[in-house]
Amino acid sequence: MTQTHFHHRVWRELISHKLSYTVLALGLLGFIWLFIWVGQQLVMQRYIMIGLGVFYVIWGVVTHVSNQRITSQLILEYLVVGILASASLLLLTI
Repeated sequence: MTQTHFHHRVWRELISHKLSYTVLALGLLGFIWLFIWVGQQLVMQRYIMIGLGVFYVIWGVVTHVSNQRITSQLILEYLVVGILASASLLLLTI
């Protein structure tokens, strides 16, 4: 697959699922804003990071259920990525 073909596929995916990716982008921006807003409150920052992971898992499952493309492997993938992302971010506050 050429780089141009890859970019075309990604762009087509984004366009065809505008609402899903808009919700994801707004959710991520919201969690970033919350993280900054709570300042140096480490406990709140940790809750926000865990919430971000949970949001990502729920977003992925809901998106694939609405597209009727959900599998147990996809659910596991979103769980693993959500847990790894939250754990990685939590390490920043140690």
